[in-house]
Amino acid sequence: MRTTRFALLVAGTALVFLGTRAYALAFSDVSEHSPYNPALAYLQEKHIVQGFSDGTARPDELLTRVEALKTILRSRERYAPQVLWFSENLPEIALFTDISQSDWYAPYIEVGFLEGVVTGYGDGTFHPGDSLTVEQALVMLHR
Repeated sequence: MRTTRFALLVAGTALVFLGTRAYALAFSDVSEHSPYNPALAYLQEKHIVQGFSDGTARPDELLTRVEALKTILRSRERYAPQVLWFSENLPEIALFTDISQSDWYAPYIEVGFLEGVVTGYGDGTFHPGDSLTVEQALVMLHR
């Protein structure tokens, strides 16, 4: 059975935040018997994950680097004021050459970099749409 990086991130977050409580079904593509259901429902209840606009979570798809960053930052309330501030006060120049300040995730990149959660690549890029590797997930969570 192939384990996705999304499943690893959800499982890791669930271990940190989830007790033995059961939760109601949160996403249309996650059955109540799915092993992802309790973790995803909890993360949605805490406003850490929102899912996609069509009401799905897509747990079998790989998580991108920027989706992981957003999830990690939203899991800690202390980052919320910074994300909000950057949402309204983005610098004119992006931190990375492959990021536009008009991208939905630009405030998360700013906060993640400021807080040392992410550093990007040596060539000045971030690769926001690349699939998250296990190693990257562990480094982000550790930081």
